[in-house]
Amino acid sequence: MMDIVTEGYLEEFVQNFSIGTKDKTRQFEYFANFIVVSNHFDANRFQLNDISTGENAPGIDGIAIIVNNRLCTSVEEVKDSIKYNNKLDVEFIFVQSKVSNHFEGTEIEGFFRWTKVFFEFETKSTFTREFNEFIRIAKEIYKNSKYFSKYQPKLKLFYVCNGKWTDDVNLNVIVEGNKEELENSNLFESVDFIPCDVKKVQKMYMKTKLPVEASITMENTIPLPKINDVKSAMFTILPFREFEKLIVDDNDKIKSVFEDNIRGFLGLKDNTVNQDIQKTITEGRTGEFCLLNNGVTIVAEEITGAGMDITLTNYQIVNGCQTSNVLYECRNEEGIEKVYIPVKIIETDNNKIQVEVTRATNNQTEVETEQLEALTEYQKELEQYYSAIAKKKEDALYYERRANQYKKDRINPSNIISIENQIKDFASMFNEKPHIVSGYYSKLLKGLGSEIFDHSINQ
Repeated sequence: MMDIVTEGYLEEFVQNFSIGTKDKTRQFEYFANFIVVSNHFDANRFQLNDISTGENAPGIDGIAIIVNNRLCTSVEEVKDSIKYNNKLDVEFIFVQSKVSNHFEGTEIEGFFRWTKVFFEFETKSTFTREFNEFIRIAKEIYKNSKYFSKYQPKLKLFYVCNGKWTDDVNLNVIVEGNKEELENSNLFESVDFIPCDVKKVQKMYMKTKLPVEASITMENTIPLPKINDVKSAMFTILPFREFEKLIVDDNDKIKSVFEDNIRGFLGLKDNTVNQDIQKTITEGRTGEFCLLNNGVTIVAEEITGAGMDITLTNYQIVNGCQTSNVLYECRNEEGIEKVYIPVKIIETDNNKIQVEVTRATNNQTEVETEQLEALTEYQKELEQYYSAIAKKKEDALYYERRANQYKKDRINPSNIISIENQIKDFASMFNEKPHIVSGYYSKLLKGLGSEIFDHSINQ
């Protein structure tokens, strides 16, 4: 039986995400998948169906395959990841959930058994369509093992239950024996089993509702002149270990704070600018970094604290995606603590200012026209159109032109349409090209952006 607190959280989740099924077990599967992936992989945009193994799937309720810090949902995305990054840094997240209020050895044994079956890489007609697709993705990854960066893929198994985990000796014997067998397969760098009991489940769910925050210490700061609709603005030089708090989460993954940045990370392969940034660090020229780099611009809705210690809430790195990602790749390099990064921080909740800052800080980079469309009047008009329709309907859709735009509003996440989702849907239906939307979004935008955002067609 589910405790009253968890049941309340589950009811809220079901309502917020418009979960159609009334089956409590199925609802809890979606819930478990959501809290595990949201907590472990810092991404505020993913579809629940992208991590579900489907109804009546064998032994595993959810799978998230993280490739080069992206949630990978197709074989095509694996190929794109190799093309753009020339490496494969992979983590498999498997989720099994049980509504029961105690941990069962036979269920844990079954979870491991089906995990072993999965990594035999054989699709079967008796498996669900989703389960087979995950197998195809995994097979594609291992077929390209020559691109593994430093390590083989990591495997994390999350068993979610409403009971209390007490480190029972018998359960630990089952876990350790199966872990050893998976480790001996030589497919993984590491294998971890993470029991999520009722207390942990509640904490994980509450964490998904928290805003994006980071606390840093600034030693040298120059306040910028007062500007209308800007609460505060400053320029500082941050040592890497402080800057790291802004871009790296508790799981040593890069944070999802680049949605407002016009370009995603372009990788290191065939990108001389990023390669030069990397060489400054790897060749020991860390003192030159601050002189050679244009710096990073951050826009935060709120800044609290006093003196040198501040906390940024709901912030985005609107310029400096390439710099931030290269620094992340080099975070364990010798001498990285000697790197200093020029950072401009702007506090405002004014959308117009946020857009202007993003446009201005990117106007000197090689950004293609269609990549700037997210900032244009056309996008604002589209957002207003959604809002106008929303006023006339109870279960309306809202257009998210900016990341976390509706974070403070009581709007169901399932009713929020991102730019990426809309472009993929548009390309599938109106451009009749559903076969190309499974790859990287940036590639899709480059290929179809000018066609989709052609005012003469869409007016």
